[in-house]
Amino acid sequence: MTASSWLEADAWRNRSRAQGASGLRLTPVDSDPRSGTAGAAGAWLWQADPLRIRAVLIHAEAASNFSGSGNYRYTFAVWSRAPRDPLEVVRAVEAIGRGDVPKPAALQLMPVAKTHVDLDESAQRAIAHTLAEHALRRFGPVHVVEPRLVFELGCDAVAVNARRKAGIELIRPAVVRLLPQAPLDQVDTCVAVRALAVDAPALSAAVAAAR
Repeated sequence: MTASSWLEADAWRNRSRAQGASGLRLTPVDSDPRSGTAGAAGAWLWQADPLRIRAVLIHAEAASNFSGSGNYRYTFAVWSRAPRDPLEVVRAVEAIGRGDVPKPAALQLMPVAKTHVDLDESAQRAIAHTLAEHALRRFGPVHVVEPRLVFELGCDAVAVNARRKAGIELIRPAVVRLLPQAPLDQVDTCVAVRALAVDAPALSAAVAAAR
């Protein structure tokens, strides 16, 4: 395809996720697609804008071989469904604190991403405080923490994955920012995140190849 303007190319880039791609590959006009050569100037992948979701911190996994601040890798979760009201959120958090096994229809948090956090000092202090003061229990290197901190996460894509508890997973997730004033009832739901997924064989193949 040859774009007549940057505006047209940007429109193609924004539609790339619907095709199971992460962006638009730009090549010079002297490139030869049949030979795979990209011309003297080379090629450039113009990434689509990251997808964004709101998720809450639920686990911190410590290991000496993990990079990142504090040698922790963090697990983030979204709600299994939309909370009926703030009181239901409070009861769900209390059940997590007690270690209750949730009933099938009960509101619960479903993990969708595990990644490092590389944010400013204020966010790091908030995480450290949560680990120190609001840890619930520990399973080996995994610290279960009270759901308190809401973050904005970005990712390249959302994949449908039946092996995951939530049925979905974020592809190449990254923590964008801490949302210190965001209440827990504003955390996204599995349905909302799944709506961002490209449920296509091409994406599943790309995810498998990246592992």
